[in-house]
Amino acid sequence: MYIFIVIGIILLSIYLLSPSFIIYSTSRKEAQILIKHLKYFRNLSPKQKQIFTFRVKCFLKEKTFISKSKEQVSYPMKVLTAASAIRLTFGLKNYMFYDFPNIIIYPEEYYSRFTNTYNKGETNPLGYIVFSWKDFEFGNKDENDNLNLGLHEFAHALYIESSKDYLGEDFYTYHEEWVQLLVNKERFNKIKEEHIFREYALTNRFELFAVAIETFFESPEMLKNKLPRIYKALCNMLNQDPTRKSNPVIKKHFYLYFNRA
Repeated sequence: MYIFIVIGIILLSIYLLSPSFIIYSTSRKEAQILIKHLKYFRNLSPKQKQIFTFRVKCFLKEKTFISKSKEQVSYPMKVLTAASAIRLTFGLKNYMFYDFPNIIIYPEEYYSRFTNTYNKGETNPLGYIVFSWKDFEFGNKDENDNLNLGLHEFAHALYIESSKDYLGEDFYTYHEEWVQLLVNKERFNKIKEEHIFREYALTNRFELFAVAIETFFESPEMLKNKLPRIYKALCNMLNQDPTRKSNPVIKKHFYLYFNRA
């Protein structure tokens, strides 16, 4: 009898110390928010949900949120902002956006002294990512219109960080492939003539990447059919395929379960 009790205690200890239990027990609040507001999250398998919420919590610990209204940034607002970042980098080892420690939230469209324009969002190389919350929410409500301010601004941040060495060799290899694919005039003309991306994408390469990311996550089947090489390059770059809704990460790595930053 004694030996069975000992074995039971050992097995219980192993379970309580396992990553799955730790992630689940510390992330219920975040998971409830994400299930309510984010279809991408609802589609994930239970294991992928655990990893996603774990990363959201780690992300939040490293960021400073600054409110530009009378009200403070609520916890659900912080979780949904973090979710945009984690959704984009879910397949990558480093997902913290180290160069952007500050996130500024305006209630609606605002005047930026940095660009001298009225903006809905902004990614400042000095370490700030800025959102109009009205437009951020609008982007999250319809996950099929290829308009998602959260993904758009974090895509800008990722593009800026693409010159750094901590995103991984695969990311740089496929990012370069993505750039080379866009140099092809025939492919670029197809993008323009068939309106695969909205017109704003043609502003410059910086905006093209951000708009492509929005389409990649919100209309993956369409992008895969019309621009298969572009889609494949993005899949390889981000290590995820959004058409695999419950299990989008392509290459499973040990760090997906344990890495905190």
